[in-house]
Amino acid sequence: MQDSELAWTCVQDPRLTLNPHSLAPYPIPQEALADFPSHNAYGIMDYSLAVSGDVFRWIIDFAPVDVLERVITY
Repeated sequence: MQDSELAWTCVQDPRLTLNPHSLAPYPIPQEALADFPSHNAYGIMDYSLAVSGDVFRWIIDFAPVDVLERVITY
């Protein structure tokens, strides 16, 4: 499991993703910009993180400490 990593993807639109280390939104792909009229340069302004217990356990066991701290803080 240590060679695996998390993929942070929007439930409503999988084109929207987060950087796995900073948890900041990646820029919206050019082809999707028209679908998101209220966005900033780096993605949707307001978003929430939701993780299952299994994913949270993986974060505790295998993710870098800075990612765990960001998840807990966010």
